[in-house]
Amino acid sequence: MPVIGLGPQEAGGSPGEGTRAEIKSGLEAEAAEQGGLVAQATQELKARIAQLEQELLLKDGDMAALQRSLELTKEELEGAKAAYAFAVEDYKRLVREHSPLVPPEAVVGGTIEEVKASVNRANDLVAKVRAAIAEQAKGVVVPAGAPPRQEPDLSALSAKEKIAYAVKSRQAK
Repeated sequence: MPVIGLGPQEAGGSPGEGTRAEIKSGLEAEAAEQGGLVAQATQELKARIAQLEQELLLKDGDMAALQRSLELTKEELEGAKAAYAFAVEDYKRLVREHSPLVPPEAVVGGTIEEVKASVNRANDLVAKVRAAIAEQAKGVVVPAGAPPRQEPDLSALSAKEKIAYAVKSRQAK
Protein backbone atom coordinates (compact mmCIF):
# COMPACT_ATOMS: atom_id res chain seq x y z
CA MET A 1 0.00 0.00 0.00
CA PRO A 2 1.57 3.32 -1.00
CA VAL A 3 1.92 5.97 1.60
CA ILE A 4 0.67 9.32 0.59
CA GLY A 5 2.60 12.07 2.12
CA LEU A 6 1.78 15.70 2.42
CA GLY A 7 2.87 17.66 -0.58
CA PRO A 8 3.53 21.32 -1.02
CA GLN A 9 0.65 23.45 -0.03
CA GLU A 10 -0.46 26.63 -1.57
CA ALA A 11 -0.59 29.81 0.25
CA GLY A 12 -3.90 29.56 2.11
CA GLY A 13 -3.15 26.19 3.63
CA SER A 14 -4.96 24.12 1.01
CA PRO A 15 -3.10 21.65 -1.17
CA GLY A 16 -2.33 22.55 -4.70
CA GLU A 17 -3.67 20.98 -7.91
CA GLY A 18 -0.66 18.71 -8.21
CA THR A 19 -1.12 17.38 -4.72
CA ARG A 20 -4.77 16.79 -5.33
CA ALA A 21 -4.03 14.82 -8.44
CA GLU A 22 -1.46 12.75 -6.57
CA ILE A 23 -3.94 12.06 -3.76
CA LYS A 24 -6.64 11.21 -6.25
CA SER A 25 -4.40 8.83 -8.21
CA GLY A 26 -3.16 7.27 -4.95
CA LEU A 27 -6.73 6.74 -3.79
CA GLU A 28 -7.69 5.24 -7.14
CA ALA A 29 -4.66 2.93 -7.04
CA GLU A 30 -5.53 1.89 -3.50
CA ALA A 31 -9.19 1.32 -4.46
CA ALA A 32 -8.11 -0.79 -7.46
CA GLU A 33 -5.75 -2.77 -5.21
CA GLN A 34 -8.52 -3.33 -2.65
CA GLY A 35 -10.93 -4.32 -5.43
CA GLY A 36 -8.42 -6.91 -6.63
CA LEU A 37 -7.99 -8.24 -3.09
CA VAL A 38 -11.76 -8.44 -2.61
CA ALA A 39 -12.16 -10.23 -5.94
CA GLN A 40 -9.39 -12.66 -5.01
CA ALA A 41 -10.90 -13.33 -1.56
CA THR A 42 -14.42 -13.78 -2.88
CA GLN A 43 -13.35 -15.95 -5.83
CA GLU A 44 -13.02 -19.03 -3.59
CA LEU A 45 -16.33 -18.21 -1.88
CA LYS A 46 -18.10 -17.78 -5.22
CA ALA A 47 -16.73 -21.15 -6.39
CA ARG A 48 -17.91 -22.78 -3.15
CA ILE A 49 -21.36 -21.16 -3.53
CA ALA A 50 -21.63 -22.48 -7.10
CA GLN A 51 -20.64 -25.95 -5.90
CA LEU A 52 -23.21 -25.83 -3.07
CA GLU A 53 -25.91 -24.66 -5.49
CA GLN A 54 -25.17 -27.66 -7.74
CA GLU A 55 -25.33 -29.99 -4.75
CA LEU A 56 -28.62 -28.38 -3.74
CA LEU A 57 -30.06 -29.01 -7.22
CA LEU A 58 -28.96 -32.65 -7.02
CA LYS A 59 -30.48 -32.99 -3.55
CA ASP A 60 -33.73 -31.46 -4.80
CA GLY A 61 -33.81 -34.02 -7.60
CA ASP A 62 -33.09 -36.82 -5.15
CA MET A 63 -35.78 -35.54 -2.82
CA ALA A 64 -38.34 -35.42 -5.63
CA ALA A 65 -37.45 -39.00 -6.61
CA LEU A 66 -37.77 -40.11 -2.99
CA GLN A 67 -41.11 -38.34 -2.73
CA ARG A 68 -42.39 -40.23 -5.80
CA SER A 69 -41.04 -43.46 -4.35
CA LEU A 70 -42.79 -42.73 -1.05
CA GLU A 71 -46.10 -42.16 -2.82
CA LEU A 72 -45.74 -45.43 -4.74
CA THR A 73 -44.86 -47.24 -1.54
CA LYS A 74 -47.94 -45.79 0.18
CA GLU A 75 -50.13 -47.00 -2.70
CA GLU A 76 -48.56 -50.45 -2.51
CA LEU A 77 -49.10 -50.52 1.24
CA GLU A 78 -52.77 -49.67 0.84
CA GLY A 79 -53.09 -52.44 -1.75
CA ALA A 80 -51.33 -54.88 0.55
CA LYS A 81 -53.64 -53.91 3.44
CA ALA A 82 -56.69 -54.55 1.27
CA ALA A 83 -55.28 -57.88 0.07
CA TYR A 84 -54.56 -58.87 3.67
CA ALA A 85 -58.11 -58.00 4.71
CA PHE A 86 -59.46 -60.20 1.88
CA ALA A 87 -57.09 -63.00 2.92
CA VAL A 88 -58.33 -62.81 6.51
CA GLU A 89 -61.95 -62.98 5.34
CA ASP A 90 -61.14 -65.96 3.10
CA TYR A 91 -59.36 -67.66 6.00
CA LYS A 92 -62.40 -67.14 8.25
CA ARG A 93 -64.67 -68.59 5.55
CA LEU A 94 -62.43 -71.64 5.14
CA VAL A 95 -62.28 -72.22 8.89
CA ARG A 96 -66.08 -72.00 9.12
CA GLU A 97 -66.49 -74.47 6.24
CA HIS A 98 -64.00 -77.01 7.58
CA SER A 99 -64.89 -76.84 11.27
CA PRO A 100 -68.53 -77.92 11.45
CA LEU A 101 -68.48 -78.26 15.25
CA VAL A 102 -67.35 -74.66 15.73
CA PRO A 103 -70.22 -72.15 15.59
CA PRO A 104 -69.65 -69.67 12.71
CA GLU A 105 -70.20 -66.65 14.98
CA ALA A 106 -67.31 -67.85 17.18
CA VAL A 107 -64.81 -67.34 14.32
CA VAL A 108 -63.92 -63.65 14.62
CA GLY A 109 -60.91 -61.35 14.26
CA GLY A 110 -59.29 -58.78 12.01
CA THR A 111 -55.98 -60.61 11.61
CA ILE A 112 -55.07 -64.22 10.95
CA GLU A 113 -53.61 -64.49 14.46
CA GLU A 114 -56.89 -63.23 15.99
CA VAL A 115 -58.89 -65.71 13.89
CA LYS A 116 -56.61 -68.56 14.99
CA ALA A 117 -57.02 -67.52 18.61
CA SER A 118 -60.83 -67.42 18.29
CA VAL A 119 -60.84 -70.87 16.62
CA ASN A 120 -58.67 -72.24 19.43
CA ARG A 121 -61.07 -70.82 22.04
CA ALA A 122 -64.04 -72.30 20.14
CA ASN A 123 -62.32 -75.70 19.88
CA ASP A 124 -61.60 -75.62 23.62
CA LEU A 125 -65.27 -74.86 24.25
CA VAL A 126 -66.35 -77.73 21.97
CA ALA A 127 -63.98 -80.08 23.82
CA LYS A 128 -65.43 -79.01 27.18
CA VAL A 129 -68.99 -79.53 25.95
CA ARG A 130 -68.08 -82.98 24.59
CA ALA A 131 -66.48 -83.92 27.91
CA ALA A 132 -69.54 -82.73 29.82
CA ILE A 133 -71.90 -84.71 27.54
CA ALA A 134 -69.70 -87.80 27.86
CA GLU A 135 -69.75 -87.43 31.66
CA GLN A 136 -73.55 -87.16 31.64
CA ALA A 137 -73.86 -90.18 29.35
CA LYS A 138 -71.92 -92.32 31.82
CA GLY A 139 -74.66 -91.84 34.41
CA VAL A 140 -77.50 -92.98 32.11
CA VAL A 141 -77.63 -96.69 31.39
CA VAL A 142 -79.64 -97.70 28.36
CA PRO A 143 -80.00 -101.42 27.75
CA ALA A 144 -78.85 -102.65 24.38
CA GLY A 145 -81.40 -103.96 21.92
CA ALA A 146 -85.19 -103.68 21.80
CA PRO A 147 -87.27 -103.79 24.98
CA PRO A 148 -89.03 -107.10 25.71
CA ARG A 149 -92.60 -107.45 24.45
CA GLN A 150 -95.14 -107.26 27.21
CA GLU A 151 -98.78 -106.61 27.62
CA PRO A 152 -99.54 -103.08 28.78
CA ASP A 153 -100.11 -102.57 32.49
CA LEU A 154 -103.87 -102.18 32.93
CA SER A 155 -103.85 -101.82 36.71
CA ALA A 156 -104.01 -98.03 36.54
CA LEU A 157 -107.11 -98.02 34.26
CA SER A 158 -110.68 -97.71 35.53
CA ALA A 159 -113.19 -100.49 34.97
CA LYS A 160 -114.81 -98.65 32.07
CA GLU A 161 -111.39 -98.09 30.39
CA LYS A 162 -110.50 -101.76 30.87
CA ILE A 163 -113.73 -102.87 29.15
CA ALA A 164 -113.14 -100.41 26.26
CA TYR A 165 -109.56 -101.71 25.87
CA ALA A 166 -110.73 -105.32 25.77
CA VAL A 167 -113.43 -104.60 23.18
CA LYS A 168 -110.98 -102.73 21.02
CA SER A 169 -108.38 -105.52 21.20
CA ARG A 170 -110.95 -108.13 20.16
CA GLN A 171 -112.08 -106.11 17.20
CA ALA A 172 -108.50 -105.68 16.01
CA LYS A 173 -107.95 -109.45 15.90
